[in-house]
Amino acid sequence: MPKPDVGAGPVVDYAGATTESPVGRPVPRLTIIGQDESRLSLDDAMGPDFALIAVDVKSEIDTVTDRIRELDPVTRCVRIGLHHGADYTPGDDEAHRWCQLHRGKILLVRPDRYIAISVPHAGIVASIDKFLAATSLPKDEMDT
Repeated sequence: MPKPDVGAGPVVDYAGATTESPVGRPVPRLTIIGQDESRLSLDDAMGPDFALIAVDVKSEIDTVTDRIRELDPVTRCVRIGLHHGADYTPGDDEAHRWCQLHRGKILLVRPDRYIAISVPHAGIVASIDKFLAATSLPKDEMDT
């Protein structure tokens, strides 16, 4: 049974969301292919905690990863797309459509696998700051 979508709230940012937006929806089950031709599920690549997915984002995202690690120090960043050596499974039309639809965006995925943020690279730091403020965890609590 598919997971239901999540409504707007403090940990789901619908700002600028469209009907095609993945925000509030679960991450699809994709298989990604590494540079060495190895196959790995996107879920395994993300790990059990928060994760960033950069879909065919050409610029560096280290600053973004460092910022979200203030919330969750073990946040993983998964870069997928032709420019990053990890592509979605060829022949998987749904995966191809999903990746094309979100090309150039960075997505913040919650541990429950729902997408909290989906924005182009230029807006991700501001969205993450808004997300961190919405969680209202004092800085000293985030460090424990």
